[in-house]
Amino acid sequence: MKWLTVLFVLAFVVLTFPSNYALYYTAFPQQNTGILITNVYDERAYYRIEIYDSDGYKLWSDSRRLDPYVTDFIDVAETVGTDEYNWGLALIKSDELLYIGAMYMIDEEVIAYDNVLEPIQEDENAKYYWYGMSFHNLAEGTSGIVISNPNNEECSISIWVYDSDGTLIYEDSGFLYERESAYFDLSEELDAEAIGIVDVRSDLPIIIGAEYYKNGDTWEIDNVVDWYSTTPW
Repeated sequence: MKWLTVLFVLAFVVLTFPSNYALYYTAFPQQNTGILITNVYDERAYYRIEIYDSDGYKLWSDSRRLDPYVTDFIDVAETVGTDEYNWGLALIKSDELLYIGAMYMIDEEVIAYDNVLEPIQEDENAKYYWYGMSFHNLAEGTSGIVISNPNNEECSISIWVYDSDGTLIYEDSGFLYERESAYFDLSEELDAEAIGIVDVRSDLPIIIGAEYYKNGDTWEIDNVVDWYSTTPW
């Protein structure tokens, strides 16, 4: 009876997680992501982690618990394997305050580290959410953008790229199915060297992976979880 009670409590917690944390991951051959999940609360925390490929197919999930200030480390490539489609959304659900770290590696060498401090934020009055990232498309370095849909339904995406003079130099729009991710290589989309801003609008909260390359290799990855504005129109 005691074990049944424990199992019931775990199942109840998994089904009632109020917060979603999200980050961009890769698990290519020679490229990997390590996810660090820390409980920064004074009580035991429960969480569920889900890894999706770029098409939104769930590759792996697990439910775990963390004692106060304990950290779990998840080697994504070791967990789901490596494949050309193994990149996109890692979703962490919890009822407590977590601290999420992402280690991005090439040939087992850490080339970038990012922190996700807040869960995905929703605004019940928003029709659109607005996100931004800086970019550069130069001889010495370029940029890429990954957009993931962490929601349980399709969302619309619109992208506008402006150069430093405020001139619109690229735009695109479309839809992402639930848990699906899309990649935009700005060096292929832009015809000339430029620096500036990528403006992204969606009708549901999203997660953006901002990749920056130097000499053809990734040298920085930032997760953009927070929107800078919402609008009711």
